Amino acid sequence: MNWTRKSQAINMNIQSFTNELQKLEAMIRDAQNIIVISHRNPDGDTIGSNIALAEIIRSHFGKRVNSVCIDALPSSLRFLPGSAGFRTDFALEDVDLIIVVDCGSISQTRFNEQIEKAFSENISLINIDHHPSNKYFGTLNIVMPKTAATSEIIYYFARHLNAKISKSMATAILTGLYTDTGSFMHSNTTESVYQIAAHLMGLGANFKHIVKHVFKTKSIEQLRLWGRVLENAKLNENGTIVSKITDQDFGETEAAPEHLSGIVNYLTSVPESTLSIL
Repeated sequence: MNWTRKSQAINMNIQSFTNELQKLEAMIRDAQNIIVISHRNPDGDTIGSNIALAEIIRSHFGKRVNSVCIDALPSSLRFLPGSAGFRTDFALEDVDLIIVVDCGSISQTRFNEQIEKAFSENISLINIDHHPSNKYFGTLNIVMPKTAATSEIIYYFARHLNAKISKSMATAILTGLYTDTGSFMHSNTTESVYQIAAHLMGLGANFKHIVKHVFKTKSIEQLRLWGRVLENAKLNENGTIVSKITDQDFGETEAAPEHLSGIVNYLTSVPESTLSIL
């Protein structure tokens, strides 16, 4: 797909949020030291959108930017270029703009005190997310519930800017799309998602690496933990699959919380279920 050949669906999505994207652009231009924060227990979308946005800020705007997540990245996502640069904390005096990606609320960042203090110190906060349950906690809120992933919003921002999408950025965005659509199997896999994925692959996104690292690389500890999740799974009268994991399970399987990533896709495969809760 040629960069200049915008599909109607993609173009409409960009146009519907033009005002918000313009404000995002202006706030980045006015800032000098920026941090992009992902949610705790990070997944492919929060990390992919973080890495892609940080690259846009660095390469297109020429600003200083750091990626932050309170938890270490899972091994399945460390193949992404830029993943090694994540920090686990930040100091407010070192930033003049905070961007939170893929978080429905401030509590999901686990930086509640720092972020709440930022408001009193007049540090702008941008909230970029796709979850309908978002709390609209930012100075600027770019919440697009009809998008499949926050990474999709970052793609629209790149298109809005007419910014260059490098191979590494394309891989990061595609990782977010691929993971949040459950390998393009969930109902949020729209026509736009396929068109964006095709464009990203045309730009050099490493789809084979995404599949290999995210879905086809599992440690024995992770398999043991998933066994516990599946063993504890129950279908209730409301059509919800419910399972649980305890501290004892983590200890006995020698696994970590990051190893739970991806298991909900298996829980939702039960035909009678409409929702899964872990």
